[in-house]
Amino acid sequence: MDNAQQEIKTQIIIELNASQTKFHELLNSLSEEDFQSQSLNSGWTNGEILAHMTFGFMIVNVFFPMAWLWGKLPKSSSKLFACPLNALTTPFNWFNTLGARMQGKIFTRKRVGDIFDLAYFSLLKKVDSLKEHEWGKWHVLSCTMGFHLTQIACGKDAK
Repeated sequence: MDNAQQEIKTQIIIELNASQTKFHELLNSLSEEDFQSQSLNSGWTNGEILAHMTFGFMIVNVFFPMAWLWGKLPKSSSKLFACPLNALTTPFNWFNTLGARMQGKIFTRKRVGDIFDLAYFSLLKKVDSLKEHEWGKWHVLSCTMGFHLTQIACGKDAK
């Protein structure tokens, strides 16, 4: 692995570690009662917001293999996937919100923390599993994919 690839991998791991640390600092600052209380974000409890953050880590785990696959294929190949994925944005957003709200009401602080850690450790394992030759085709989580999430993350137009 060359220095640039190692720097990218190291930076991703540093950012994942920082995210886990900050998440648990926030989670541990709340009592169970605070977790169920109204947040400063109207309409959401603190638990719902933390569940939503946890879901974000879970969904990156789902997209990781897709980014890996499309990172290996020509850029034009992801266009076939982009249209259906973009068409599903509204249902995804609805599911994402509903899921976080349900999780925030059902799960305890400990359960949200445990689920977050499962997603976190899974991401670390996925990052570590990339072979040396695969890093050259990746720009963080593969900016070669043609769908809107990666375009936003990579600062590209969502055309």
